[in-house]
Amino acid sequence: MNQNDMIKVMIVGAGDLGTYLFDTIVDESGMILSGIVDVNGEFSSFDLAGARNIPIFSSLSEAMRTMPEIIFHLPESGISPSELLALKPPHAEIIEYQGIRFFLNMIRHSRIQTIRQVRRRTGEVSGNLTAAVDAKPSDTSDPACRALNSAVSHKRKGVRNILCIDQDRDFLESLTAMLTAAGYRITCAQSGKEGLDDAFHATPDLIILDLAVSDIGYFEMFSALRNNPQTADVPVIILTGKDISMGERLSLVGQIEELVHKHYCTNEDLLDHIRNLEKPSPVRVGLLDTQSGLFDRSYFQIRLAQEICRADRHQIVFSILMADIDHFDEFARINGTQNCDICIKSIADFLRETTRGSDILVRYGSDEFAILLTDTTEEDSFIVARRLLAFIENYQFAGVEQLEHGKLTASIAVVHYDRIAPCIPEKMISQAQQLIREAKKDGGRQIKAYGHTDPLEIDTQVNDDVV
Repeated sequence: MNQNDMIKVMIVGAGDLGTYLFDTIVDESGMILSGIVDVNGEFSSFDLAGARNIPIFSSLSEAMRTMPEIIFHLPESGISPSELLALKPPHAEIIEYQGIRFFLNMIRHSRIQTIRQVRRRTGEVSGNLTAAVDAKPSDTSDPACRALNSAVSHKRKGVRNILCIDQDRDFLESLTAMLTAAGYRITCAQSGKEGLDDAFHATPDLIILDLAVSDIGYFEMFSALRNNPQTADVPVIILTGKDISMGERLSLVGQIEELVHKHYCTNEDLLDHIRNLEKPSPVRVGLLDTQSGLFDRSYFQIRLAQEICRADRHQIVFSILMADIDHFDEFARINGTQNCDICIKSIADFLRETTRGSDILVRYGSDEFAILLTDTTEEDSFIVARRLLAFIENYQFAGVEQLEHGKLTASIAVVHYDRIAPCIPEKMISQAQQLIREAKKDGGRQIKAYGHTDPLEIDTQVNDDVV
């Protein structure tokens, strides 16, 4: 990967956690560590930093001149959030302590999956998996660990056999009828123990699980699934009716593909989630998508939950924006992977340049983007949506001239929290996705807003003013 395409990362804080974070990501593909800020003289990995030519800064202002895109801000740094905000580059993202823990868990899970996949391909099933995961890729002879240095986009196998685990018999019957009609083969279990027995007996392509299954805790269920070579990589969709706490959301990171709520998930929503599992999955480093340099969908769901809590407590305003590129499958078929990657990167770059550092930018799927617009009115959210659509329409992506209309367009949804509150993250996301589906049925190239009957008027010119 060219260094110009890598995400520039800075660590602010060099105590035990900062050093551990440095050791973890120093050789991670998809990112380049531009330095570590150590104002207290605590950093202990001098030899490794010297071998990689990674600078150690005693001055925050000097470190920020390297123009990092992601800044990990540790509580041990001795640098206040206000000081960091004043000195950071305008569009740099700051990740605080909770997000750093989340990031490290995601990297660990990603490494476990990669090692398992490589070992299966090479026929090697033995060896200490924990030691292999904790080792730095460049310092180990394990071929699976070395493979962690090269990010590969995975196209998952097709989903055919689905195991549904839910203690509600009536719900299981309706779920089975719907999925069977869609062409899937369904096995049902009404308890965690029965579900594990079924999964170990005949490995499913997908597990749909309700967290309310009471005989085995969900943590124990995931441990059992991930520790069995047959089920270690089986994707899991959580489909539940229970309220999910922030702690539970964080504990599910890296364990599941999707978290959806029964009350806000239509049949079409669930089928879309299943079909998305068959698409090439963007390469991720922790909570980052390496191709675009944006955050991934797991981080979006966590941050949205946090923003809802903040809005309910302090009566602040915010919106989410979700965009799906129209006819991207056709564009990919005609132009191939390289032009698709360039297209995604160009849109991501535009979003970084035209939004604020406080906004959360996400690659939500292979051709989908999401933005959490903090402290933003509904009208300002519309400006961001119009600007994004105008950019996609006007930009001359390589190969776009071969499309029927000679350009790309997008279907965009805006959901302002004041119009839907109080609600949970899954409801906001579900409503946005429903608006996108409606826009696509009407031919695409539309902006639909929750609570508005008609699509928004569209600007044809790109406005570069940042909201």
